[in-house]
Amino acid sequence: MKKKIIYGIDNFIEKAKDKSPKYYAGLICNQASVTSDLKYTHIELSKLLNIKYLFSPQHGFYSTEQANMIESPDCKDELTGLPVVSLYSNTRKINAKYLKKIDVLIFDLQDVGARYYTYLWTLYYCMEACEKHNKKLIILDRPNIITGNIIEGYTIENDYTSFVGLYPILMRYGLTIGEFAKFLKMTKFKNIDLEIYKLTNWSRNKYFDDYSNHWIPASPNIPTIDSAVVYPGFCLFEGTNISEGRGTTRPFEIIGAPFVNPKKLVDELNLYKFNSVYFRTIYFKPTFDKFKNEICGGVFLHIIDRRNFKPCRVAIALLYALKKLYPNQFDWFQGKYEYCKKHLAIDILYGSTKLRKIIDNGGDINIIFDEMAEAEKKWSEIFQKWWLY
Repeated sequence: MKKKIIYGIDNFIEKAKDKSPKYYAGLICNQASVTSDLKYTHIELSKLLNIKYLFSPQHGFYSTEQANMIESPDCKDELTGLPVVSLYSNTRKINAKYLKKIDVLIFDLQDVGARYYTYLWTLYYCMEACEKHNKKLIILDRPNIITGNIIEGYTIENDYTSFVGLYPILMRYGLTIGEFAKFLKMTKFKNIDLEIYKLTNWSRNKYFDDYSNHWIPASPNIPTIDSAVVYPGFCLFEGTNISEGRGTTRPFEIIGAPFVNPKKLVDELNLYKFNSVYFRTIYFKPTFDKFKNEICGGVFLHIIDRRNFKPCRVAIALLYALKKLYPNQFDWFQGKYEYCKKHLAIDILYGSTKLRKIIDNGGDINIIFDEMAEAEKKWSEIFQKWWLY
């Protein structure tokens, strides 16, 4: 029988029942912020605390907004009547005027284990603000849903920071949200008053669906754990004109475009002998986003062996194959992406220009793989410092 993870919110409530805290609080959460028995965090905490504000991340409080750069307005939560302040609007930072009216800021968001996922950077800005304004920050920890011991990818070079990576960590970094906060306290925000409510029953080597807990999509395009498994690599496709499967029921597992011949693409990919994944030829029609209502050819990724699947390397091989097969049709996304004016989206996603330049010039992608291996080696030597489990 599968075990159930007891979340940080569960352990916070258990402690608060004995002695309800007498402070004014702000709460950063969304519709995936629930107890282990699926009760909303903000409703349960409103019974115990004086909550002044709810703060919502990217996609809005109820995750009704879709892709990157679609901002959400301030609103009111109809279930509690509490004001909701968007932290993904014309600013990504928490305004000091709200901090003046609270004693404590509480953070309870479910991350998906990939650097580009903006909830990490909402936390970063909250830590920055709390340290500056001498406010306590409480983290209600949640599991890394794609394990806490498998890492992969590249870091971020100087001058390539953005809201999909404000601080140098790997693309798949292997920490819980609480451990990430501990990492930031030890390396960046050393004077912050930080308290972390830990998980119970979580093991670093397990995926979320190894437990009995119910998955609530942390955002609209991570509908399943399989979506999260591929995401650390396949989010790179946001930096291209290739569909990453938005507008289908399996985003990031489906990749393609109207000009792609599925068989040619699969034949090219099979040369890499990725035994952990099966590339199935498909056609699909997105209902929104890139190539809306157009028939696209492409691949569906079936993960055969999660433990040995390397999403970053597989995604990079797929990018390389598409550029090789369709040099005049494949292109990098040129539009607005997280307000980074100096660099293309693909460069801030990867963390440097090296990936794009090697693919554009038909260079040896083993250079990129070797670069990632070196970054992974360095991270593996230090990231255990921040483990809580």
